Amino acid sequence: MPTPHRQLINPLRTVVQESKRIERRVARHANHAATTGKLTQTEIANELGVSQSTVSRLIKRYNATKEDLSADNFVDAAYHGEITHEELLNLLRNHAYEPAYRVKGLLDDYEHHPNSDDAIYDAFYLDLISEDELDDLLTKM
Repeated sequence: MPTPHRQLINPLRTVVQESKRIERRVARHANHAATTGKLTQTEIANELGVSQSTVSRLIKRYNATKEDLSADNFVDAAYHGEITHEELLNLLRNHAYEPAYRVKGLLDDYEHHPNSDDAIYDAFYLDLISEDELDDLLTKM
């Protein structure tokens, strides 16, 4: 039987995870609005009820983490609605995949390599990209 402390921690853990996901979504939308020129950081800050420096930090953190993601993280972010379909395609198209993975045998095909072209297939199996987009991505590798 879980201790009373554990019963308190699990819901808190869920709230923290969800708040991180929400912050990332807010940062993505703020970044998009600011980079397309639709809103200034000050206008975004006023709408959100925070300072302009907070918006700036959110955008900087969003852009820094976006560049550090593995191909699997791109797919996961798209699956959770954190990046758009176009962003996913652009990230998968321009990503430096590693290692240059090739199937070496029947059992080898069951291994998953997080920063390989396996992520492209995962995006297809999750219905995040179409068959034509899959073919396009694989031919450009």
